[in-house]
Amino acid sequence: MNEIRGVTDSITFAMDRVSSEYKTMANAKLRARLGVSIEELGALIALSSLGEINQQQLADSLLRNRSSTKRLVDNCVQKALINRSNSSSNLKNVMLSLTEDGQLAVQTGNDIMRDIKDDLYQNITEHEMKIVRKVCEKMLIKMR
Repeated sequence: MNEIRGVTDSITFAMDRVSSEYKTMANAKLRARLGVSIEELGALIALSSLGEINQQQLADSLLRNRSSTKRLVDNCVQKALINRSNSSSNLKNVMLSLTEDGQLAVQTGNDIMRDIKDDLYQNITEHEMKIVRKVCEKMLIKMR
């Protein structure tokens, strides 16, 4: 690989590459086994954890905007992983919940993601992971 000093030796360049490659690998494995993307799995996991919530609450929990969350939910509804229903207390409020297939997808997806993580972290010590986590946390704080 041709290296460009100042770019390829940058920690942010390395972080971006790791993130990009991780998403590519995870999406390939999730699509092959479940037919979902990593973003869709994230929505399913959020619903599994939070229970029945509305679309804005899901968007907030995923740190996404409402329109991209709507597309995400639409895809999951089409795949019969998420149910939409009207709230009993406010008919204008549409509530989201997991279907049985959605619950199974969460279980399988968690297994797939655990296997990916175990494979990736195989040669990384806990101490090294703590350092990387701390550096990322410091950078995120500085960006806010």
